[in-house]
Amino acid sequence: MATLGDFGDFMKSTAPAWASSQEAFVNELQERNYPLARFLKGRDTSETFQNGERIKDGIILDAAGTFQMIDPETESVWTNTQTLSEWQIPWRFAQSHMTWTAQEVELNEGSSAAVWKRVKKIKQTGLANDVVNGMNAKLFLRPAYSKMESFTAAPGEPQSIVALVNEYASGLWAPGAPISDTYSGGTVQGINPATKTRWQPVRKSYANFDAAPAGGTTNLLMAFDDIFLDLQFRQPGTMNEYFESTDMFRQVIYCTKDGIVKYKKILRDANDVQVTPSRQDPAYVNATYAGIPLERAPQLETELLYGNANATVPAVESSTTNSVSGPRYYWVNANYMKMAFHSNYYFKYLDVFSPERNRTKYVMPIQTWFNLYVTSRRHHGIVYPSANL
Repeated sequence: MATLGDFGDFMKSTAPAWASSQEAFVNELQERNYPLARFLKGRDTSETFQNGERIKDGIILDAAGTFQMIDPETESVWTNTQTLSEWQIPWRFAQSHMTWTAQEVELNEGSSAAVWKRVKKIKQTGLANDVVNGMNAKLFLRPAYSKMESFTAAPGEPQSIVALVNEYASGLWAPGAPISDTYSGGTVQGINPATKTRWQPVRKSYANFDAAPAGGTTNLLMAFDDIFLDLQFRQPGTMNEYFESTDMFRQVIYCTKDGIVKYKKILRDANDVQVTPSRQDPAYVNATYAGIPLERAPQLETELLYGNANATVPAVESSTTNSVSGPRYYWVNANYMKMAFHSNYYFKYLDVFSPERNRTKYVMPIQTWFNLYVTSRRHHGIVYPSANL
Protein backbone atom coordinates (compact mmCIF):
# COMPACT_ATOMS: atom_id res chain seq x y z
CA MET A 1 0.00 0.00 0.00
CA ALA A 2 1.34 3.41 -1.00
CA THR A 3 2.26 5.75 1.87
CA LEU A 4 2.96 9.45 2.24
CA GLY A 5 6.64 8.53 2.39
CA ASP A 6 6.30 6.91 -1.00
CA PHE A 7 4.68 10.09 -2.30
CA GLY A 8 7.65 12.11 -1.03
CA ASP A 9 10.03 9.78 -2.88
CA PHE A 10 7.87 10.18 -5.98
CA MET A 11 8.05 13.99 -5.76
CA LYS A 12 11.83 13.96 -5.33
CA SER A 13 12.51 11.49 -8.13
CA THR A 14 10.29 13.12 -10.77
CA ALA A 15 11.71 16.57 -11.38
CA PRO A 16 9.69 18.97 -13.54
CA ALA A 17 10.62 19.02 -17.22
CA TRP A 18 11.97 22.60 -17.06
CA ALA A 19 14.53 21.58 -14.41
CA SER A 20 15.76 18.50 -16.28
CA SER A 21 18.27 20.29 -18.51
CA GLN A 22 19.60 23.69 -19.54
CA GLU A 23 17.74 23.49 -22.86
CA ALA A 24 14.44 22.70 -21.14
CA PHE A 25 14.91 25.62 -18.76
CA VAL A 26 15.64 28.00 -21.66
CA ASN A 27 12.49 26.80 -23.43
CA GLU A 28 10.49 27.52 -20.29
CA LEU A 29 11.97 31.04 -20.12
CA GLN A 30 11.30 31.75 -23.79
CA GLU A 31 7.69 30.60 -23.53
CA ARG A 32 7.26 33.12 -20.71
CA ASN A 33 9.24 35.79 -22.62
CA TYR A 34 11.69 36.28 -19.75
CA PRO A 35 15.00 38.18 -20.19
CA LEU A 36 16.98 35.38 -18.54
CA ALA A 37 16.61 33.30 -21.73
CA ARG A 38 19.10 35.56 -23.52
CA PHE A 39 21.84 34.64 -21.06
CA LEU A 40 21.37 30.88 -21.42
CA LYS A 41 20.19 30.09 -24.96
CA GLY A 42 22.75 28.23 -27.05
CA ARG A 43 25.41 28.16 -24.36
CA ASP A 44 27.81 25.28 -24.17
CA THR A 45 27.40 23.43 -20.89
CA SER A 46 31.02 24.25 -20.02
CA GLU A 47 30.08 27.95 -20.05
CA THR A 48 26.94 27.53 -17.95
CA PHE A 49 27.88 24.82 -15.46
CA GLN A 50 30.93 25.32 -13.27
CA ASN A 51 32.18 24.28 -9.85
CA GLY A 52 34.92 25.27 -7.47
CA GLU A 53 35.05 27.71 -4.60
CA ARG A 54 34.17 30.75 -6.74
CA ILE A 55 33.51 31.85 -10.32
CA LYS A 56 36.63 33.35 -11.88
CA ASP A 57 38.52 33.92 -15.11
CA GLY A 58 41.16 36.18 -16.61
CA ILE A 59 40.94 39.09 -19.04
CA ILE A 60 43.65 41.12 -20.79
CA LEU A 61 43.02 44.77 -19.92
CA ASP A 62 46.52 46.17 -20.47
CA ALA A 63 48.65 46.37 -23.59
CA ALA A 64 52.02 44.65 -23.46
CA GLY A 65 53.67 47.73 -25.00
CA THR A 66 56.62 45.82 -26.48
CA PHE A 67 56.15 46.87 -30.11
CA GLN A 68 58.88 49.18 -31.35
CA MET A 69 60.77 50.12 -34.50
CA ILE A 70 64.44 49.16 -34.48
CA ASP A 71 67.59 49.52 -36.55
CA PRO A 72 70.30 46.86 -36.87
CA GLU A 73 72.32 48.34 -34.00
CA THR A 74 69.45 48.74 -31.53
CA GLU A 75 70.16 47.37 -28.08
CA SER A 76 66.80 45.95 -27.07
CA VAL A 77 65.37 45.99 -23.57
CA TRP A 78 63.38 42.84 -22.89
CA THR A 79 60.40 43.18 -20.58
CA ASN A 80 57.98 40.61 -19.23
CA THR A 81 54.83 42.71 -19.04
CA GLN A 82 51.97 41.20 -17.03
CA THR A 83 48.77 41.94 -18.96
CA LEU A 84 46.31 39.47 -17.45
CA SER A 85 43.82 40.63 -14.82
CA GLU A 86 41.84 38.08 -12.88
CA TRP A 87 38.19 38.70 -12.03
CA GLN A 88 36.22 36.67 -9.52
CA ILE A 89 32.79 36.58 -7.93
CA PRO A 90 31.20 34.43 -5.25
CA TRP A 91 28.45 31.88 -5.67
CA ARG A 92 25.01 33.03 -4.60
CA PHE A 93 22.64 30.56 -3.04
CA ALA A 94 18.92 30.52 -3.81
CA GLN A 95 16.28 28.26 -2.33
CA SER A 96 12.69 27.48 -3.14
CA HIS A 97 10.51 24.71 -1.82
CA MET A 98 7.40 22.66 -2.38
CA THR A 99 5.06 21.93 0.51
CA TRP A 100 2.14 19.53 0.76
CA THR A 101 0.04 18.09 3.56
CA ALA A 102 -1.31 14.67 4.33
CA GLN A 103 -4.80 16.03 3.76
CA GLU A 104 -3.98 17.21 0.22
CA VAL A 105 -2.82 13.74 -0.73
CA GLU A 106 -5.12 11.47 1.30
CA LEU A 107 -8.42 13.34 0.92
CA ASN A 108 -8.33 13.74 -2.87
CA GLU A 109 -10.71 11.62 -4.89
CA GLY A 110 -9.39 9.09 -7.37
CA SER A 111 -6.73 6.43 -7.52
CA SER A 112 -3.38 6.97 -5.83
CA ALA A 113 -1.66 7.35 -9.22
CA ALA A 114 -4.16 9.98 -10.41
CA VAL A 115 -4.00 11.92 -7.13
CA TRP A 116 -0.21 11.86 -7.05
CA LYS A 117 0.09 13.18 -10.60
CA ARG A 118 -2.50 15.90 -9.97
CA VAL A 119 -0.88 17.13 -6.77
CA LYS A 120 2.58 16.93 -8.33
CA LYS A 121 1.50 19.05 -11.31
CA ILE A 122 -0.02 21.73 -9.06
CA LYS A 123 3.04 21.90 -6.81
CA GLN A 124 5.59 21.87 -9.61
CA THR A 125 3.74 24.58 -11.54
CA GLY A 126 3.85 26.80 -8.47
CA LEU A 127 7.54 26.01 -8.04
CA ALA A 128 8.29 26.91 -11.67
CA ASN A 129 6.59 30.28 -11.28
CA ASP A 130 8.50 30.93 -8.07
CA VAL A 131 11.93 30.01 -9.44
CA VAL A 132 11.63 31.70 -12.84
CA ASN A 133 10.09 34.90 -11.45
CA GLY A 134 12.62 35.04 -8.64
CA MET A 135 15.69 34.65 -10.82
CA ASN A 136 14.45 37.15 -13.40
CA ALA A 137 13.70 39.71 -10.69
CA LYS A 138 17.38 39.64 -9.74
CA LEU A 139 18.47 40.83 -13.20
CA PHE A 140 17.49 44.45 -12.53
CA LEU A 141 17.87 44.48 -8.76
CA ARG A 142 19.14 47.68 -7.16
CA PRO A 143 22.87 47.18 -6.63
CA ALA A 144 24.27 46.87 -3.13
CA TYR A 145 28.05 46.66 -2.91
CA SER A 146 28.10 44.83 0.42
CA LYS A 147 25.77 42.12 -0.91
CA MET A 148 26.88 41.74 -4.54
CA GLU A 149 30.65 42.23 -4.51
CA SER A 150 31.40 40.83 -1.06
CA PHE A 151 32.42 37.21 -0.51
CA THR A 152 31.23 37.29 3.10
CA ALA A 153 27.72 38.73 2.71
CA ALA A 154 25.03 36.65 4.40
CA PRO A 155 22.89 36.30 2.48
CA GLY A 156 24.47 37.70 -0.66
CA GLU A 157 22.75 38.81 -3.84
CA PRO A 158 23.69 37.95 -7.43
CA GLN A 159 25.08 40.70 -9.59
CA SER A 160 22.48 42.65 -11.52
CA ILE A 161 22.64 44.26 -14.95
CA VAL A 162 22.42 47.67 -13.26
CA ALA A 163 25.53 46.94 -11.19
CA LEU A 164 27.47 45.94 -14.30
CA VAL A 165 26.13 48.58 -16.72
CA ASN A 166 25.40 52.08 -15.43
CA GLU A 167 25.95 55.77 -16.13
CA TYR A 168 28.24 56.68 -13.25
CA ALA A 169 31.96 57.48 -13.34
CA SER A 170 34.03 54.44 -14.33
CA GLY A 171 30.82 52.41 -14.31
CA LEU A 172 30.87 52.30 -10.51
CA TRP A 173 27.24 52.51 -9.42
CA ALA A 174 26.90 55.55 -7.13
CA PRO A 175 23.59 57.43 -7.56
CA GLY A 176 23.94 59.60 -4.47
CA ALA A 177 21.90 60.21 -1.33
CA PRO A 178 20.01 58.62 0.25
CA ILE A 179 21.62 55.45 -1.19
CA SER A 180 24.75 54.62 0.78
CA ASP A 181 25.65 51.03 -0.17
CA THR A 182 27.29 51.99 -3.48
CA TYR A 183 30.28 50.94 -5.58
CA SER A 184 32.04 54.31 -5.20
CA GLY A 185 35.78 53.70 -4.89
CA GLY A 186 35.24 49.97 -5.14
CA THR A 187 35.61 47.15 -7.62
CA VAL A 188 33.45 45.18 -10.06
CA GLN A 189 34.17 41.45 -9.98
CA GLY A 190 37.33 42.28 -8.03
CA ILE A 191 38.77 44.69 -10.64
CA ASN A 192 38.94 48.45 -10.12
CA PRO A 193 37.60 50.11 -13.33
CA ALA A 194 38.93 53.51 -12.22
CA THR A 195 42.47 52.23 -12.82
CA LYS A 196 41.67 49.53 -15.40
CA THR A 197 39.79 51.78 -17.81
CA ARG A 198 39.05 48.96 -20.24
CA TRP A 199 36.90 47.45 -17.50
CA GLN A 200 34.22 50.14 -17.94
CA PRO A 201 30.89 50.08 -19.80
CA VAL A 202 30.28 52.55 -22.62
CA ARG A 203 28.27 55.58 -21.46
CA LYS A 204 26.51 58.11 -23.70
CA SER A 205 24.20 60.93 -22.65
CA TYR A 206 21.37 62.67 -24.50
CA ALA A 207 19.64 65.98 -23.87
CA ASN A 208 16.23 65.71 -25.56
CA PHE A 209 13.80 63.75 -27.72
CA ASP A 210 13.62 66.39 -30.47
CA ALA A 211 13.68 65.02 -34.01
CA ALA A 212 15.75 68.04 -35.08
CA PRO A 213 17.68 69.19 -31.99
CA ALA A 214 18.71 72.82 -31.91
CA GLY A 215 21.88 74.44 -30.68
CA GLY A 216 24.15 71.46 -31.24
CA THR A 217 22.50 69.38 -28.51
CA THR A 218 22.46 65.60 -28.64
CA ASN A 219 19.08 63.95 -29.07
CA LEU A 220 18.30 60.32 -28.29
CA LEU A 221 18.90 59.05 -31.83
CA MET A 222 22.30 60.73 -31.98
CA ALA A 223 23.27 59.05 -28.71
CA PHE A 224 22.08 55.73 -30.15
CA ASP A 225 24.24 56.29 -33.25
CA ASP A 226 27.22 57.04 -31.04
CA ILE A 227 26.93 54.04 -28.74
CA PHE A 228 26.14 51.64 -31.60
CA LEU A 229 29.46 52.48 -33.26
CA ASP A 230 31.40 52.14 -30.02
CA LEU A 231 29.84 48.82 -29.00
CA GLN A 232 30.07 47.35 -32.50
CA PHE A 233 26.79 45.51 -32.17
CA ARG A 234 26.06 43.43 -35.27
CA GLN A 235 23.01 44.37 -37.32
CA PRO A 236 20.85 41.40 -38.37
CA GLY A 237 19.78 41.34 -42.01
CA THR A 238 16.20 40.42 -41.08
CA MET A 239 14.21 39.83 -37.90
CA ASN A 240 14.15 36.12 -38.76
CA GLU A 241 17.93 36.15 -38.71
CA TYR A 242 17.83 37.93 -35.34
CA PHE A 243 15.77 35.17 -33.73
CA GLU A 244 17.52 32.31 -35.51
CA SER A 245 21.06 33.48 -34.75
CA THR A 246 21.97 32.88 -31.12
CA ASP A 247 24.70 35.54 -31.22
CA MET A 248 22.28 38.20 -32.47
CA PHE A 249 19.47 37.12 -30.15
CA ARG A 250 21.78 38.00 -27.27
CA GLN A 251 21.86 41.69 -28.33
CA VAL A 252 19.08 43.73 -26.75
CA ILE A 253 18.25 47.23 -25.48
CA TYR A 254 16.38 47.13 -22.16
CA CYS A 255 14.33 50.11 -21.03
CA THR A 256 11.08 51.14 -19.38
CA LYS A 257 7.70 51.52 -21.06
CA ASP A 258 8.25 55.29 -21.01
CA GLY A 259 11.55 54.76 -22.79
CA ILE A 260 9.87 52.82 -25.61
CA VAL A 261 7.01 55.32 -25.91
CA LYS A 262 9.40 58.27 -26.23
CA TYR A 263 11.63 56.41 -28.67
CA LYS A 264 8.61 55.73 -30.89
CA LYS A 265 7.62 59.39 -30.68
CA ILE A 266 10.98 60.58 -31.97
CA LEU A 267 10.72 58.05 -34.82
CA ARG A 268 7.31 59.44 -35.82
CA ASP A 269 8.47 63.04 -35.52
CA ALA A 270 11.38 62.28 -37.84
CA ASN A 271 9.16 60.89 -40.63
CA ASP A 272 7.02 63.03 -42.92
CA VAL A 273 5.21 59.90 -44.12
CA GLN A 274 4.65 56.88 -41.92
CA VAL A 275 6.78 54.03 -43.25
CA THR A 276 4.21 51.25 -42.91
CA PRO A 277 2.43 49.09 -45.50
CA SER A 278 -0.75 51.21 -45.36
CA ARG A 279 1.06 54.55 -44.76
CA GLN A 280 -1.69 55.30 -42.25
CA ASP A 281 -0.82 53.22 -39.21
CA PRO A 282 1.37 55.38 -36.92
CA ALA A 283 2.42 52.49 -34.67
CA TYR A 284 5.90 51.05 -34.47
CA VAL A 285 4.76 47.72 -33.09
CA ASN A 286 8.21 46.33 -32.37
CA ALA A 287 10.62 49.23 -32.03
CA THR A 288 14.19 48.45 -33.05
CA TYR A 289 17.46 50.24 -33.69
CA ALA A 290 19.66 48.66 -36.40
CA GLY A 291 17.50 45.56 -36.08
CA ILE A 292 18.12 45.28 -32.33
CA PRO A 293 14.87 45.32 -30.34
CA LEU A 294 14.01 47.66 -27.52
CA GLU A 295 12.59 45.40 -24.84
CA ARG A 296 10.56 46.56 -21.89
CA ALA A 297 11.91 45.60 -18.48
CA PRO A 298 9.02 46.35 -16.08
CA GLN A 299 11.24 46.13 -13.01
CA LEU A 300 13.13 49.21 -14.16
CA GLU A 301 9.87 51.14 -13.69
CA THR A 302 9.53 50.28 -10.00
CA GLU A 303 13.06 49.66 -8.73
CA LEU A 304 14.37 52.50 -6.55
CA LEU A 305 17.63 53.03 -8.44
CA TYR A 306 18.22 56.77 -8.24
CA GLY A 307 19.28 59.43 -5.79
CA ASN A 308 16.68 61.61 -4.12
CA ALA A 309 18.36 64.30 -2.06
CA ASN A 310 15.09 65.65 -0.68
CA ALA A 311 13.86 62.41 0.87
CA THR A 312 14.97 59.36 2.80
CA VAL A 313 13.70 57.01 0.09
CA PRO A 314 15.45 56.63 -3.31
CA ALA A 315 13.54 57.47 -6.49
CA VAL A 316 12.35 55.55 -9.54
CA GLU A 317 13.50 56.51 -13.03
CA SER A 318 10.47 58.67 -13.86
CA SER A 319 10.20 60.46 -10.51
CA THR A 320 10.40 64.25 -10.58
CA THR A 321 12.49 64.03 -7.42
CA ASN A 322 15.06 61.89 -9.18
CA SER A 323 18.43 63.62 -9.32
CA VAL A 324 18.23 63.21 -13.13
CA SER A 325 14.92 61.83 -14.35
CA GLY A 326 14.30 60.31 -17.76
CA PRO A 327 14.56 56.98 -19.60
CA ARG A 328 17.73 54.93 -19.51
CA TYR A 329 18.55 52.47 -22.29
CA TYR A 330 20.67 49.48 -21.30
CA TRP A 331 22.54 48.05 -24.28
CA VAL A 332 23.32 44.47 -23.29
CA ASN A 333 25.28 41.94 -25.31
CA ALA A 334 24.77 38.59 -23.61
CA ASN A 335 27.64 37.12 -25.61
CA TYR A 336 29.73 38.86 -22.93
CA MET A 337 27.30 38.62 -20.00
CA LYS A 338 26.55 35.16 -18.72
CA MET A 339 24.80 33.19 -16.02
CA ALA A 340 26.77 30.48 -14.24
CA PHE A 341 25.22 27.59 -12.32
CA HIS A 342 27.05 25.25 -9.97
CA SER A 343 27.17 21.84 -11.62
CA ASN A 344 26.22 20.05 -8.38
CA TYR A 345 23.48 22.48 -7.33
CA TYR A 346 21.37 23.16 -10.40
CA PHE A 347 17.78 22.96 -9.10
CA LYS A 348 18.93 20.29 -6.68
CA TYR A 349 16.15 18.51 -4.84
CA LEU A 350 16.96 18.05 -1.15
CA ASP A 351 15.43 15.46 1.15
CA VAL A 352 11.76 15.68 2.11
CA PHE A 353 11.14 16.40 5.79
CA SER A 354 8.29 17.16 8.19
CA PRO A 355 8.54 20.27 10.38
CA GLU A 356 8.72 19.37 14.06
CA ARG A 357 5.55 21.29 14.92
CA ASN A 358 3.44 19.90 12.07
CA ARG A 359 4.05 16.25 11.31
CA THR A 360 1.35 16.12 8.62
CA LYS A 361 3.13 18.76 6.54
CA TYR A 362 5.92 17.79 4.16
CA VAL A 363 8.57 20.11 2.74
CA MET A 364 11.04 19.55 -0.07
CA PRO A 365 13.64 22.34 -0.56
CA ILE A 366 15.24 22.99 -3.95
CA GLN A 367 18.56 24.84 -4.05
CA THR A 368 20.33 26.58 -6.91
CA TRP A 369 23.80 28.10 -6.74
CA PHE A 370 24.40 30.71 -9.42
CA ASN A 371 25.54 34.22 -10.33
CA LEU A 372 25.54 36.66 -13.24
CA TYR A 373 28.89 37.86 -14.58
CA VAL A 374 30.52 39.73 -17.45
CA THR A 375 33.57 38.64 -19.42
CA SER A 376 33.92 42.17 -20.84
CA ARG A 377 32.26 45.40 -19.74
CA ARG A 378 33.24 47.31 -22.89
CA HIS A 379 30.69 45.34 -24.91
CA HIS A 380 27.79 46.80 -22.90
CA GLY A 381 26.63 50.35 -22.52
CA ILE A 382 23.96 52.75 -21.38
CA VAL A 383 22.30 55.80 -22.94
CA TYR A 384 21.08 58.14 -20.20
CA PRO A 385 19.65 61.68 -19.85
CA SER A 386 22.05 64.53 -19.13
CA ALA A 387 19.26 66.60 -17.53
CA ASN A 388 15.71 66.11 -16.30
CA LEU A 389 13.43 65.05 -19.16
